[in-house]
Amino acid sequence: MNLLPDRRRGLVLGLSFLAAVILVAVTGLVQLSRSDISALLIVWVGLPVIMAPIAVFIVYRLYGLMTASYRLDRDGFYLEWGLAREQVPIAAIAGVYRADEVARHLSPNVGFWWPGCMVGRREVAGKGTVEFFATSDAEGLVLLRIADRFLAISPPDPDAFNQAFIDATRMGSLANVDLLSFRPAFLTGRILEDRVAAGSLVVGLITTFLLMGYLAFRIPNLPAEVPFGFASDGTVNSMAPPTRLLLIPLISGLSWIGNTLAGILFYRSDETRVMAYILWSASILIGVLFWGAVIQLLSTG
Repeated sequence: MNLLPDRRRGLVLGLSFLAAVILVAVTGLVQLSRSDISALLIVWVGLPVIMAPIAVFIVYRLYGLMTASYRLDRDGFYLEWGLAREQVPIAAIAGVYRADEVARHLSPNVGFWWPGCMVGRREVAGKGTVEFFATSDAEGLVLLRIADRFLAISPPDPDAFNQAFIDATRMGSLANVDLLSFRPAFLTGRILEDRVAAGSLVVGLITTFLLMGYLAFRIPNLPAEVPFGFASDGTVNSMAPPTRLLLIPLISGLSWIGNTLAGILFYRSDETRVMAYILWSASILIGVLFWGAVIQLLSTG
């Protein structure tokens, strides 16, 4: 029995939030390229810096929605949601409950979620931990009891799911299914324990932050306009306010975020892990190249 949760509301809201966050970040970048040196410079720099990680979280939640699926058979229950995986032997499921049988107005109180994309967890007194991978409100939730925790899901037809579970337990399992509960946090721990991976990520990020700090120190002492582009023959063909130079470390930072996320996807598999190392090393190279660009621009001025 393969089931797909109703993702429409979650996707519409998520895409709307993402568009708003991108608009705010772009506003900061545009103003940064036009503004003179003032207290507002901190605001324009801060907007894309703050919005970028928020956008990353939203994109990951949207990825989770797009890949969300449940499967139930006589051997076990299986869940996929982004990088999260759950595999539970049918005998390990102690029961199937509706949300109001566990707690009223059940929703996560820990996690990054929005209506239609309920991902997170909640501690319910006397019941245990409820972990959410669902798209519906409490009325449409189904809770699977697994040892001392609950898994909250939202199959399209809760009653049909409950009946399918009863049928599966009556038929009995034919194969042994291992209990598996994989979360992205486990993958993060593996990356942090990998010295090459962790070192590449840290060095790439430090390179970008040092460049931003260097420019913040230099910009107040620069002339009203600095070179910001060269013609094919090496002559300066564009002048700009010095604040526009801050776009360079911002672009470097966005490249680091993109390479980091893409690398995490490749890192999951032994066959593609080398691509993760290449991407994370490329972040360092990009940072060094941007350093060279800034030094060249300032020395030309």
